[in-house]
Amino acid sequence: MFPCGFYSAVQKPGDSHLTVRSRERQDLLNLKSFIPDLEIVKSPPGSDYAFRATVSKVEWAEAVAAMALLINYDNFKNAVKKKNPRRAAVYSRIWGELAAEYGAYGQTPFKMRQMAFRREAAAVTAASLNED
Repeated sequence: MFPCGFYSAVQKPGDSHLTVRSRERQDLLNLKSFIPDLEIVKSPPGSDYAFRATVSKVEWAEAVAAMALLINYDNFKNAVKKKNPRRAAVYSRIWGELAAEYGAYGQTPFKMRQMAFRREAAAVTAASLNED
């Protein structure tokens, strides 16, 4: 997960290369700035990820290293929000799920789930009051 895209890199049985998958074509187009010869293909119907490309392990490692060298932000979610506010909202929901499961801000997972439940209950209450 990078500000420029969300990628799933896997090595399928029998392959020497990696398959890099993404749900959005733009993510793989962004990856082309690190791997210029990248050929993006539409995944077969029913695939979990809509787009994919094959790369060598060295190409992938070099691209990830290059993306790491470009990190100049102190807050990942804010960096994503500058590039893609819609994606930032998705990443924030993922962050919330992980925080509820594993804890955050020094809080235990149980405490994080309690806090999330209270926020949801307050939102439902506020919505119902606004309906009247």
